Amino acid sequence: MMFDFCIIGAGVIGTHIARELSKYDVKTCILEKADDVSEGASKANSGIIHGGYAAKFGTLKGRLNVIGNQLFQQLDDELQLGPNSEEVADRKNEKLHENRNFNPYREPVIHPRNLPAAELKRCIAFNSSPEKIICRCEQVTEGEIVDAITRNIPVTTVYAVKKRTRAGMGRCQGNFCKPRVQEIIKREVE
Repeated sequence: MMFDFCIIGAGVIGTHIARELSKYDVKTCILEKADDVSEGASKANSGIIHGGYAAKFGTLKGRLNVIGNQLFQQLDDELQLGPNSEEVADRKNEKLHENRNFNPYREPVIHPRNLPAAELKRCIAFNSSPEKIICRCEQVTEGEIVDAITRNIPVTTVYAVKKRTRAGMGRCQGNFCKPRVQEIIKREVE
């Protein structure tokens, strides 16, 4: 298969470049050496949106910090997070055609943390259902886990589910929910 763009690394920058390119009618692939996205430098990132003040004035790093900072609000609106493919095309003198099917907004994730106590107790009692609580410490439902597994980027490990849903991050550190998460992964992936 031939690709128009090949991105090496599925960290914050690589996946954002791929997202920007998905707005156009081009074939893009991402090559990642790890089992999941954001396993390298992005994994240890402090989560700070840099304003560019720490980089030397006039440097590319400083300019990109400022541009990334300016883009964050739009990205946050579209992706509910808590930088530009046109520049790539300009360098190659290529004309990019818009992808008419591109939807910048991802489906929201439903969190049971906001449920009343009686409703939460009902969700824990299910045998199997999207509303069944799998991780009691973090109140993560089966539906949230299935949603994480079946989104665009394949999820095949408990750690990948943990990063996306917080299942296993509570006081028991996954001792209670890990086997249940493994069962859901096995059921959904196979």
